[in-house]
This record gives sequence, C-alpha cells and structure tokens, in this order.
Amino acid sequence: MNGSESPSHASGGATRWLLRLTIVVITFAAFASGLSGEFVNWDDDANIVFNDGIRGLDWPHVSWMFTTLHGGHYQPLAWVSLAVDRAIWGLHPFGFRLTNLLLHCVASVLFFDVALILLSLGFDQRESTNRVPLHRAALIAALLFAIHPLRVESVSWVTERRDVLSGAFVMFTLLAYLKFAESRRGIGWLVVSWLAFVLALMAKASAVPLPVVLLAIDAFPLRRLHAKASSLIRRIVEKIPFIACSIASSVVAIKAQAAADAWQSVDRFDLISRLATILYSLCWYPMKFLIPTKLSAFYPIPERAQLLGWTFAVCASIVAASGIVFLALRRKWPALLTAALAYALLLGPVSGIAQSGEQFVADRYGYLPLLSVAILLAATVHWVTQSAKDNPSQKTFALLLRMSMTVYLVGLFFLTMFQATVWSNSESLWTHALRIGVESSIAHVNVAETLREMGRDREASQHYERASQLDPTDAKAFNGVGITALRIGEPDRALRYLKRAIELDPTNARYHFNIAELYAGYRMLNEAEDHYRTAIQSAPCFTAAIERLAAMQEAKGQFVAEKATLEKGLTCLNNTAGLLADLAWLLATCPDDSVRNGQRAISLAGELCEQTGYRDPMALSTLAVAYAESQLFDRAIATQDEAIRIAAQGEFAGELAEMRRRNALFKDHQKYRPPLADPKPTP
Repeated sequence: MNGSESPSHASGGATRWLLRLTIVVITFAAFASGLSGEFVNWDDDANIVFNDGIRGLDWPHVSWMFTTLHGGHYQPLAWVSLAVDRAIWGLHPFGFRLTNLLLHCVASVLFFDVALILLSLGFDQRESTNRVPLHRAALIAALLFAIHPLRVESVSWVTERRDVLSGAFVMFTLLAYLKFAESRRGIGWLVVSWLAFVLALMAKASAVPLPVVLLAIDAFPLRRLHAKASSLIRRIVEKIPFIACSIASSVVAIKAQAAADAWQSVDRFDLISRLATILYSLCWYPMKFLIPTKLSAFYPIPERAQLLGWTFAVCASIVAASGIVFLALRRKWPALLTAALAYALLLGPVSGIAQSGEQFVADRYGYLPLLSVAILLAATVHWVTQSAKDNPSQKTFALLLRMSMTVYLVGLFFLTMFQATVWSNSESLWTHALRIGVESSIAHVNVAETLREMGRDREASQHYERASQLDPTDAKAFNGVGITALRIGEPDRALRYLKRAIELDPTNARYHFNIAELYAGYRMLNEAEDHYRTAIQSAPCFTAAIERLAAMQEAKGQFVAEKATLEKGLTCLNNTAGLLADLAWLLATCPDDSVRNGQRAISLAGELCEQTGYRDPMALSTLAVAYAESQLFDRAIATQDEAIRIAAQGEFAGELAEMRRRNALFKDHQKYRPPLADPKPTP
C-alpha cells in the first residue's frame, strides 16, 4: 500500500473512534445525575473538606501527599489529583465529582481497547478483515463495566478518587502490555506498561495482583507460555519490575492499615470466619453484577453463626464446583480459567484474607475484579452470534440473547442513574441504606449526623439510640445520644450517655469537650475544667477546648494559668485569631501586674488586625487597649476612633457605648481595666 492505510484499516479506525465516543457519551449520561451532589459524611469530610494536606500544591503540601498514610492508605497520586481539583474548584463538590466521572470515562474507553485485543486473540481473529462483530463484543464488555450500578460508589463518592484514577492506569497498563506482547520486538511498550503500573499503585494498592494476572493472560489468550519450564521462567523474569513494585506497595499498604488500626484481629475475626468471607465474596460480586439490586454504601459483617450457616455451605459448593468445571474445560475453553483466575486474583486483597474495617463487602471492591466477568459475558454473546451463522437452528436463540443483552444494558443505565442520585448527599445515601435493610450502627450514626446538622435533633437522637443498641461498643453513637439529648432538654440522659462514650473511648478529645460543655453549662466548673484539660491532652491543637479552659481560668481569677494555657495554644496553633485576641486582651487588661505585657499585647493585637485587614472593630479595640497599656495614648485614641467608625457602619453598633467609654479613658491618659464580668471583644 506504499505506506498508506488500507481502506478497511481506516474504516476500522473510524469505527473504533466512534465507539469510544459512544462509550463516553453513554457513561457520562448515566452518571450525570450525581454531578450536582454534595460531599458525603462517609470520609469526604476527613479526606477533602477538612484535610489541610490538599489545600495547596507547594512543596510542604506535596511532601505530605507523598509521605502520609492518612486514612490507612498510601495514595500520593490520588492526593495530588484532589489538590488540583481544590485549586481549581475550591470546595465545590461538582468539580471533584466531574473529575471522578471523567477518569471513569477514560478507564472505560481504555477497557474497550483492551477488550477488543483480548477478544480478537481469544477468537483468533486478530488479522480478520471483518471485525465488526468483535467491535460489537468489545462495546458490550466496555458498557457492562462502564454503566454498571456497582461503579457508582467509585465514581460518585469523591473519596474513591483513588479507585477511578488507579483503574485508568490499570487499563493503560494492560493495553501497553498487550501491545508489547503482540509486537514481539523491543521493550518500549513493556516499559510504558510498567510505568503505568507504578502510577496505578501510587493511586491505590488494589492493583497489586496485576503481575500474576499478566502471567495468566500470557497463558491465554496470548499463548506465550509453553510446556518448557524455561518459558515460564522467561515470562516471570520479564515481570520482575512489576513484582518488585507489587511487593513494595503491599508492604506500604499493610503499614498504612496498621497505622490506622484498620485490621481486624484474629481474636475478633477468626480464620474460619475469614475463609467464609472469602467464599462469600467470590460469589457475591458476580451475583450483584448479574442482579444489581439493594446496593448500599455499607454492608455490615454478619454474626459468626450467620456467616457460617447455610450461606457458607452454598458459597463453598459454588466455588468448588466452578473451580472443577474451569479446570476440566481448560483445554477446550481456556478463557474460562483465565477469567476466573483474573477475577479471584484481583479480588484477593479485598476478599477478607486480611479483613480491614467494618465492611463485609463493598461495591467499589468490584471495580477491577469484574472486568473479566464483563469480557466473558461479551465473549459469550459474540460466540453464540457467530455460531448461529453456521447453524440456522441457533439463530432464534442468538437473536434472543442479543436482545436480552440490549435490555440488560438499558436496565443497567437506568439503575445507575438512580444509584447516582442515592449518592447525591448524606441523607439520601444513608436513608437508602436503612430502607433496603442495612441495619447497622454505622448507617444509623451517619443518618443521625446528617439530621443533627439539619437541626432535627429528636430524629437524630432516635437513630443514635438505635445505633447504641445495635453496637453497645460504638462510642460515637453514645456521644451522639448525649449531645442531642442535651439540645432537646434532657441533661440527665445526656450526661449518662456522654459518660458512657468516654468509657468506651477515653482518649477522644471531642467526647471530653462535649461533657465539659455540659458541666460548664450547669456551673460545675471543676468537673468542666478537668475534661477541658483532658481534651487538650488528647488533642493539643483543639482550639475550642483551649479557649474554653482559658475563659474558665479567667472567671476563677487564675490569670497566670490562663496566660500559660493561651501561650501553649499559640505554640500549636500559630496565628489563630481567637487565641491571638484572647491573649492580647489578657496581656493588656489583666488585673495581675505580673501577667500584663503591653508590648507583647501590641504585637499580638497588631498581628490580629493584619489578619482582618484592619477592618474588624473588635480587633482594633484590642489593639487600642494594648496601646493604652503601653502608654501610647495618642495611638490608642486614633485606633479606637477607627474602631468606632467601622462599628457604627455595621453589626457592632451595640458595642459603640463601651468603645466610647474606653476612648474617654484614653483621652484622660488612663489605662483600661475591665471588671471580671466584662466580656472581651471577639474578632
């Protein structure tokens, strides 16, 4: 052809691009209903909203991303992508959700290319001139992956950025490896495949088993493994860089989970229960793939008796029978064994071998393992359709099968649209879980948290109460009952439950703070002070606890102790406005001569005014008082005048009388000494 493309090749290329575009459009449409959603209270708060580590892309933040084990994961690439989103979108969830969806679209298109190559090799039609049926089969496989409701958790849950990002790189790893294996020359594509694999692991460790999956693909459909042992050795040597990265990633992942205390100990989750979980997982994901109903953000671990009951026997029988069938048919239909191995290997890390967290199974865990199931179903449709061409008696069956697959895909599309709306916000997510029968303390607590934020305290209290009944060791549930009981006017009940929360989790700073607030409200100051101190010991940078303890010490006339508390707080929370204001005010106005320090008060109040752009009248008032303490009365008068001018224009009009009274003192060259009951100005 003199270097030019053949018409059939050009046509095939155009077809592939059209099908890729089709996949993107359909996938985007299926998930679009979730783009307007919010961050959910299922780790999005800790990982995105309140995560200082992704607030910038400078060296300190990037260094954190590449060294942290936050949340029990090592995922530097995922952190970087989230930080980029935050730089572009701020904290608007639309941008984060959009990126997840776009990454999933990329993964789906790459999977189409992977499926096309695997199907071509499997049916030995790599050089076929008529590849339209294979394109159709690859499209089916890609859509089974792309628009399945099981994908919603990975796509619509912003925290699972690691899933779709790693997934896209896994697809590219597979595609580059297949191109390397087909080219039979050079290692360029192999190097590209390895680099993509490294990036996949840096997004999420779930790709760890991939080198063994590549060996399975070497056997079939690549047919690169032969009877001689040297053939297997060559293929293993070829994958040493992949294996080394998998081992390193596994070690880091284990360390991360241990650091987050996420592992279930053998005492709590014994080996027999783990075996039952593995067998159940092997059956659960294909079942949910075929019948994707009652999907939830959380599936609690069942009681041991239930886990080892009839479901154990059924799952064990299915797995054993399937294994026997796949081995028996390994020569006639080797694709079955390859698909089964790929599925089991990729599911392995999350199947319950090393149980992590409280979830039994999870929709997101099927993101990679079910790829082989999608290809197998597409291959089945293709095989039946092609066989019917030579056997007219099968044409009706082939037609019905194609129609059934079309209806199934349409059904998946609408189920995914619905499931995406479930993930729109925390309330819809957890009320859906309860509605479909997920009776767990975690679901009830998360519903309660959402209701409490909405001010629906009585409803929230009921869910917290139910959570405490389902799991008497759930400290968060008892704490929730306590704070909602206090808000609805049941202090005795609140105290009882808050005490129980502390018994269950004695180092939790928030729980100590909550009970201290209750004690303070009922003027039980000694008890309140003890719990404020404990809260600060557990969380030295707990701003609210520091401010409350300092205020309590001031009310008791313990000015030296108050100064020490505020100074210590500032060493941890440098430039925090509330602490700056409190300490500056104390140093400028304290009745105790040994505590006052006018120059330091000026420095702190000046820093506070800089933070507020010299537009906050309360900050300016604090600076004016500090100037007066240092006998800089002209500056004090000018600063207080500016504070009065700004206050008169806004919401601080109620402070004007006191500001003018202070200014009169400054004009008489008098310092300001407030009575103990006089509240300090708060910026």
